[in-house]
Amino acid sequence: RAHAAALQGRAADAVSAADEALAGRSAHVAASVLTAFLLELPEPLLTFGLYEELLAAAALPPSEQRVGQMGQLLGRLPRAHALLLRPLLLLLRDVSAHAEKNLMTTSNVGIVF
Repeated sequence: RAHAAALQGRAADAVSAADEALAGRSAHVAASVLTAFLLELPEPLLTFGLYEELLAAAALPPSEQRVGQMGQLLGRLPRAHALLLRPLLLLLRDVSAHAEKNLMTTSNVGIVF
């Protein structure tokens, strides 16, 4: 719990610093910073240990079973990973919702992030 709280605090500090540093800059710069941050994590948000199971669940046909399997697997993520993953997924959903303007379709977002 202390590790997750410390990570949350560091993330909040990083967001504040990024807001100041990126003020007035293009969305491309912000996306590059986010991508660099994700690439430099010691372990991916979707951990190595869950990778194969996540791929298998994603390969299931669209169904309640796939949604349930993915939810169960995501529930096994370390707390710090889950705390970062949720707002990241919400951000990426919002980005793809404006695909007509930014050309970032769900497929493109998946490729980039």
